[in-house]
Amino acid sequence: MFKKLSMLCAIAAIAVSAATVQAQLTVPSDGSDGLFLPTENTTIDLSTAATGVWTDPAPVPGQGVYDADKWAVVFKYAPQFGNQEFAIDIPSGVTVTFTNHPSGAPVVWLVNGKVRINGTIKLDGNIGTGSSATFSTPGPGGFRGGHAALSGSAAAAGLGPGGGNFVAGGSISGGAGHAFQGKGSAGVGGLPYSNARIIPLIGGSGGSARNNVVNDGGGAGGGAILIVASEEIIVNGTVRANGLQGNSSAGDASGGGIRLISDRVSGTGQLLATGIVNTSTGGSVGRIRVEANVVTLANAGNPSFTVGLPGDPPMVWPPSDAPRVTPVSLAGVPIPTDPSASFNFPLSDVSLSSAAPALLEIEATNLPTTSSMTVRIVPDHGDPMSVPAIFVSGNDLNSTWQAFCNLANGVSAIQIRAELP
Repeated sequence: MFKKLSMLCAIAAIAVSAATVQAQLTVPSDGSDGLFLPTENTTIDLSTAATGVWTDPAPVPGQGVYDADKWAVVFKYAPQFGNQEFAIDIPSGVTVTFTNHPSGAPVVWLVNGKVRINGTIKLDGNIGTGSSATFSTPGPGGFRGGHAALSGSAAAAGLGPGGGNFVAGGSISGGAGHAFQGKGSAGVGGLPYSNARIIPLIGGSGGSARNNVVNDGGGAGGGAILIVASEEIIVNGTVRANGLQGNSSAGDASGGGIRLISDRVSGTGQLLATGIVNTSTGGSVGRIRVEANVVTLANAGNPSFTVGLPGDPPMVWPPSDAPRVTPVSLAGVPIPTDPSASFNFPLSDVSLSSAAPALLEIEATNLPTTSSMTVRIVPDHGDPMSVPAIFVSGNDLNSTWQAFCNLANGVSAIQIRAELP
């Protein structure tokens, strides 16, 4: 594949000039979502996506397909007639926002053709709330900020792989991690995670509420979006997936993820995946990735984007041999294959009759048995805690792990984190 070809040959007074040739990537888009040409501020409701396999045609154009295995809401766009230059064209002054899918999944746009963003695509999280019952809402693919404490009720920590923590019995809160560790004294800052290529696609984590201090809820993480276009992506406006601040002195969220893949990526606009980094409880920046044969973006982004070649076809999903962990059962009760981590009883994924220590069974694939695995438990009200998961049987291709989870009364979210040796 070549980026551009410009040739001038002269033989016996005959000149031959070849025009510039642009490459096109092979993008798996059937065009079933049609065109996206908003003319006014638009909110895309991800909850209306049909559940299926991402390669399925969208039953309703413009609503996409939710693939639980890929954990993504996938839209497939393409021009519908010959003289349509852009499959996606967001004009100046127009902002596109999203309502989350129940799974919290990120957004994937697969485009045969060109994309132009002169307006704004916004996947920011929300500011921490002052409510003891409400976790702040993230952007799609991001994670919730811990809800505030009120008189007589404890606060909650931030959710996500880099969720911020707080000190048991104290009032110190932590910012969320992502590209870097979140801020906060006493080791309460959330851990770093993900990778420069943003494979798999994932957003920012939530900041912790400030325990023992009323009304200080944590900020919610920025979302995540992947845009793959066969010809060109032009960004003269803004694509943003920022994590936002906690209420008052609560933990701030981390920035999300933005990944652009095309033959050419150009423009004078901005790519933003910031956290609230300049505070004592700040959240980390997220990650931005641009993969193209030609990159002429005038603005380096915040944080600065990393650059790579797109490949053809581009790598949209993690490879089949990527490590993966799956919770199987808790106290003998099967865990759904697509858990939602809802804190709204009775919509919990697993219901237990008591809060006694419960055995969590985990299956892992393509994970070295010498890896370390940690289970983080975030109660609706109360101190977060982490316990180790122990390798039980199997090999590096398929293995079984177990962890004893000390669950509090009420609803808790359980997260599993594995780190390679």
